Amino acid sequence: MKLIVKACEEYGFFNVINHGIPHDIITKMEEVGFDFFAKPMEQKKLVAFDKPFGYGCKNIGFNGDMGEVEYLLLNANVPSIPNDTSYF
Repeated sequence: MKLIVKACEEYGFFNVINHGIPHDIITKMEEVGFDFFAKPMEQKKLVAFDKPFGYGCKNIGFNGDMGEVEYLLLNANVPSIPNDTSYF
């Protein structure tokens, strides 16, 4: 866990390998993610789960690199992830 924290603090990300998730599932998750974030803001705001989960948008860039970051936090428990993503 310390290495994950260190990677996030020093590099801003980390990469997980040898996780066993099939490539077709990863591809589908990417497609659903791209489709979701391409929707208008009004539609994305409708995806509100219990805090902190759901859609969010924050202003970033206190050092001159101003902008916004959008995110969708989902609980990793299998029952909380719907099979039907059409409502996204």
